[in-house]
Amino acid sequence: MKYPFYFVSILILVFYTPNIAVGGGSYLAGYTPEFEETPCPFDADDEILEQVRCGFLIVPENRSVSDGRQLRLAVAILKSTNPYPQPDPLVYLTGGPGQGFVRNTPGILRNEFWNRLREDRDIILYDRRGTGYSEPQICPDLNREQTMITYQSLTVDEKNRQMQEAMNRCSEYMMHEGIDPSQYNTIVSSYDLDDLRRALGYETWNLWGISYGTRLGLVAMRTVPDGIRSVMLDSPLPPNAAGWADAPVNVSEVAKRFFAVCAADPSCNETFPRIKQRIYDIAEELNNNPIIVEIDGSENLPETVIIRGDTFLEGVFGFLNNSPSHPVIPVIIEEIEKRNKALIKGLVQLLHITPDILSWGTFWVIECFDLAPFNGPEVREARIGLYNPRITEIGFDGPDVEICEGLHPYRADAGFSDPVISDIPALIFSGEFDVVTPVRYGELTAATLRNGQHIMLPGGGHGVTRLNECPQEMMIDFLQSPGMRVDEACLADIPPVSFMTDVKVLPGLGRISMMLGNGSFPGSFYVFFVSVIILLSAIVLWPAGAAIKKIRHTERRPLTSLEKTARWSVTVPAVFALGFAAGLVWVASGIIADNPILLLIGVPGSLAPLFVIPWLLLIGCVAALVFTVLIWKRSSWGLTGKIHYTLVALSCVVFTSLVFMWGLV
Repeated sequence: MKYPFYFVSILILVFYTPNIAVGGGSYLAGYTPEFEETPCPFDADDEILEQVRCGFLIVPENRSVSDGRQLRLAVAILKSTNPYPQPDPLVYLTGGPGQGFVRNTPGILRNEFWNRLREDRDIILYDRRGTGYSEPQICPDLNREQTMITYQSLTVDEKNRQMQEAMNRCSEYMMHEGIDPSQYNTIVSSYDLDDLRRALGYETWNLWGISYGTRLGLVAMRTVPDGIRSVMLDSPLPPNAAGWADAPVNVSEVAKRFFAVCAADPSCNETFPRIKQRIYDIAEELNNNPIIVEIDGSENLPETVIIRGDTFLEGVFGFLNNSPSHPVIPVIIEEIEKRNKALIKGLVQLLHITPDILSWGTFWVIECFDLAPFNGPEVREARIGLYNPRITEIGFDGPDVEICEGLHPYRADAGFSDPVISDIPALIFSGEFDVVTPVRYGELTAATLRNGQHIMLPGGGHGVTRLNECPQEMMIDFLQSPGMRVDEACLADIPPVSFMTDVKVLPGLGRISMMLGNGSFPGSFYVFFVSVIILLSAIVLWPAGAAIKKIRHTERRPLTSLEKTARWSVTVPAVFALGFAAGLVWVASGIIADNPILLLIGVPGSLAPLFVIPWLLLIGCVAALVFTVLIWKRSSWGLTGKIHYTLVALSCVVFTSLVFMWGLV
């Protein structure tokens, strides 16, 4: 999802991805897919690299052209931890379309659940054509163009017009680069998938798809069923679901259910009354009076971000897709209603999807083939009356098919929207509050899969198998015996949403956590660390020096009253500063273990007293500066002592200034 708002638009738009019925072509006579083993394209230590084989699947761009362009698709094979693994590996089909996944290999190999899956069989990751490390790169400028369009103060019509112009430029780019847009769709990708199985020498394998990956899995069940032992479909997007035209219906239904849960919770209802109605009021107000936020230091975002009503709704509904966000959604809505720019800035920077994660060019090339034929005006009109009309009045109506007209002329035929009928064992998961792939999409999928079992996860969002142990255990059982129904008893143990009604909003904590997590250390971080070390010296060096002199029986000159007071004036703030830094680490660690999403917002209200310390530090630093002047004028300390004292006092000022600058108060 495009986290916060732009990220959310990804969740709301990104995962509406169908299948394909044109452009697949047929296998060339005598064509044999090839796998070329190579060093891994990502950085990792030797421990990680020993557990994975990397390479490229080499396939023709167009299988009906005997002497055409060849594509190299990146592959990572995660070796089973069993020396005698099952012969049928598990292949993971990521979402998007447009998302690469091979880049995530190091993190996957450190993940407990993925390692449990590796106990019995290999796991295969690969980047579909046009994504990640695979060829080709499709319209790289479109990522930035779409971001700029999203965050300008534009009406829906103006956005559509600018998107059409961006699509025209993308079409010119593909023509210049010799990219055939008819060969980037789900049918073609299903042939790539089968080629990968044959090139690696597997007789059968298992598919695990999430979001758009389920669309690919379903199409593969229809076009290349041989070799598929079983499928697991998380948040399915069946071809017989409209997609774009369903967006207002989906969000209206899910929002009604979700906010009814808040209304039924006495604490949530009291703290956030009329929350569902207020989101539409806020959106209308933002259309009339957008929030303007200045963004610093991001090459993928504009310097000025403008939040209108439709962007706000995309954010709210996108957060519904992420179940860890559920407890804090009412807090986010209320803070945006208060026009909390610091929070909005933090959310935008934290949750913005960068080009290395998703290619918008590939996304639109596939989507315009898959969905445009089935989401025209008549389809949208047929759904009027099924949703709250305020949604479309504000400007939230899903993508407009007109933006596809200048991109390419290729469209799926009528057979694309037929349901997939199959006897292949299938385990299907839906999340109760999934806005993109609602529960009824799971029901549509299961209706024609004769050996399918559909499971609705209470309180779940989009992609339930990534986060919840209950469906993960079901997956492991299913892989062992795909023909048997899995036990659903663990569903009863999933707790209801526990809304956080007492939160100290502190977006700076999330921004810092993100920078640390990405290994990105701006210059201010190094200054901060140096100030901590100098403050620590005030606590350690002075007592240590006194102790050493006492042990050696060295005669000491008694400190004057001024000198004693001066030392206490910096020692006490130093203790507070170091205690605050340790407290931040402790708080962040606890939040990460409990609910990392809360870091985007702040901390539980019970921890608010910790953040009084910076204000006490501010007073202490002023006192330390005053005593610094007095020490230089009236103290008999030597030059070294005066310099050290001054450095400690200045470090107090630097530490406190950075805490305030980072929004940690």
